[in-house]
Amino acid sequence: MSFPLRLRPARVLLLALFFAAVGIALIFAMGCSSSPALTPSPSPTNAATTPPTTELAIPTGQPVGPNAAHTLEGRSDCLACHASLWPVPATHIGRGNETCKVCHQGYPGGPLQIPHMMASAVDGKWQSCTSCHSAGAISALPTSHAHRVEQECAVCHTESLAQPSDIPHPKTVISVLPCRSCHDSSAIAPLPASHAQRTEAMCQICHEVSSRPIPGIPHSVEGRQACAACHVSGGVAPLPATHQGRTDATCQACHEVSALPAPRIAHSIEGREACSACHAPGALAPLPASHKERTEATCQACHDTSPWAPPGIAHKIEGRENCVSCHGVWSPVSKPMVKLPPSHEKRANNFMCQVCHQSAGVLPPPAPHQLDNMSPCSQCHTGDSLGALPGSHVGRTDVMCTVCHDAGNAPSIPHTLDKRQDCTVCHSLNG
Repeated sequence: MSFPLRLRPARVLLLALFFAAVGIALIFAMGCSSSPALTPSPSPTNAATTPPTTELAIPTGQPVGPNAAHTLEGRSDCLACHASLWPVPATHIGRGNETCKVCHQGYPGGPLQIPHMMASAVDGKWQSCTSCHSAGAISALPTSHAHRVEQECAVCHTESLAQPSDIPHPKTVISVLPCRSCHDSSAIAPLPASHAQRTEAMCQICHEVSSRPIPGIPHSVEGRQACAACHVSGGVAPLPATHQGRTDATCQACHEVSALPAPRIAHSIEGREACSACHAPGALAPLPASHKERTEATCQACHDTSPWAPPGIAHKIEGRENCVSCHGVWSPVSKPMVKLPPSHEKRANNFMCQVCHQSAGVLPPPAPHQLDNMSPCSQCHTGDSLGALPGSHVGRTDVMCTVCHDAGNAPSIPHTLDKRQDCTVCHSLNG
């Protein structure tokens, strides 16, 4: 068998070198186009003490450092603290403020805020954080804060804008009862879930007695112990929204009977059950501003009828309907015959008088003589004289006499009185 072409050894060597070069080139090209991406390993952190990291889109592809343990707002000068109070690690020496923010962000949401005032100029409360926040104190620090010092507290923690609520009841309650007697899981006002681990000693560290006075109960509670009978949604005097969920047992824990009870109703309510007929804006006796939203049903919930009826009118009303012609407020200019008491100073309306005061029923006796030429009355009716006044008439004047007493029908004297002024010359008391 013969071959048409016979290759020389030199040519075979050249062809082998050529194909080897082409193969190496292909392998190199494929390796460059599909090389795996390198994933930088994260910096080691202590999970017990360091907050979780937040990655940034950094062009260099460097790993992001741990978050700062505080907010960055108002703390742009990192080296103000991290060069002395809290030195940077050796690997960060020489890095400036701008470098810090490339890797480190503020703590998400910020660290816990201080839920009370940071200082009190009145009694020095909260001046020292470690007085409450230290091992064995009222609120011990967490283990992650074991080596932190007083100066570090306000660097991370800021005062909360939402201060704790005030204690809405008198100090007398606190001095007698421990807080947990009412604020416990099954007591009158259970603690919220956020307070589950808080102790008795912590209560007044954050919560102070309200400076605003607590409204007193404006009526007697005798026979009205069931507060919810009136103070409930849809009742006579509904509770405000802030009191939703409070029970009868809660009411008198905060509210005490007012030292100024509601005024008594000074007149009979028989036939006067509609209080608003007289006590309404523009009516005979308008309600005070504090009673603006009160309804007809509210009146007798607070106001009881006075056990003392107002004095009866001691004279005939016929012909004397104009009460203010005699009864008024005294002043140097206006001097009425009968001065009204201070409680009546704003009662200068004829109709108001007879709303409360009715005719006494027993009218004063008429004078046992004619009144003509008999003035002044005090000539005879005073002191130990012939017709001394009774004790109830002390202070009454001559003008007042004829207002109440009419002339009687005594027989006239059948002779002249000229030179006969001494009646006893003829008319002895015995005969």
